[in-house]
Amino acid sequence: MYGVESDSPLPSTMTVAQTKAAAASGLHVTPLDVAGGYRRHGEPVNSHLYRSDNGYMGDYHCADDSCRLSSEVRVAFNQYVNGGTSKKWSLWFTQAVLVKSSLKWSYTYVYYCAVNIPHGVPDHYCKHPASPSDEHGGTKPNTAKTKAQEKGLWKDFEHSSSSVNYPMYGLTIHWSDGVSQTAKFRGWDTCNYYDHTDHESKVYLCDSSGTGA
Repeated sequence: MYGVESDSPLPSTMTVAQTKAAAASGLHVTPLDVAGGYRRHGEPVNSHLYRSDNGYMGDYHCADDSCRLSSEVRVAFNQYVNGGTSKKWSLWFTQAVLVKSSLKWSYTYVYYCAVNIPHGVPDHYCKHPASPSDEHGGTKPNTAKTKAQEKGLWKDFEHSSSSVNYPMYGLTIHWSDGVSQTAKFRGWDTCNYYDHTDHESKVYLCDSSGTGA
């Protein structure tokens, strides 16, 4: 049994060698100096909402030299910035079942807040009063949200009016046959600046964003 993650829908069958290679490679590469392997795939819907491209996570069962896709889900990461003077974002996943079987699944997640530092200086985690990084949680079986996430998981980022923050969210799916796999999503850069005309801070998704690559 192998777990495979991809940017595109998974093939219904592969050879054992192809399945092993796909399971080993995964979708994401490249660590930053903060938690590694988180990449951005997608563009903002508007100045407050970012939605990632879809990711595909599947469970393959093998016999002889052939592996069959037994279960597959499609997931996407969502980031909503409240805006105005608020220093909060709401984060959640959406999912769709593409290949259904008797297997059940559940999710665990890990959350980080990071600061995008320019000019080649390593990024670092957000500091107080931002919500703590390396937060772990879980979900109910066969759902993409905890009860607290029904309206989004609200977290504080840095309150500094000069910092550019972004979330990182790792989603691990646990199939009931023991297979698990993780998708690592980097959110969109969030700008927080002080408007000297209106004499207040303003928050929105930046015009451009790092990718994590």
